[in-house]
Amino acid sequence: MAVDLKKYYTCIIHIHKKSRILQKEARELMEFHKKLEEHKDIVIKKKYIYIQAPLCSKAKALLRENKWIVWEDLPSSIAIK
Repeated sequence: MAVDLKKYYTCIIHIHKKSRILQKEARELMEFHKKLEEHKDIVIKKKYIYIQAPLCSKAKALLRENKWIVWEDLPSSIAIK
């Protein structure tokens, strides 16, 4: 969690793994975000996720529907050719 230059709270998550990220894990990340807001008693305006793993298209769509900004980068060891 961070505060940007406009003083908005921002959630930044980085995931690096070999296995695919499915909808279930995307839902868990969104639940983590909600718990973080409740615990800190704040409103997180911006949500970013940087993923270095294969990402299920449904999980990606789910994150984007919930206003997450998704960056994808497959590590060279698991890149699909």
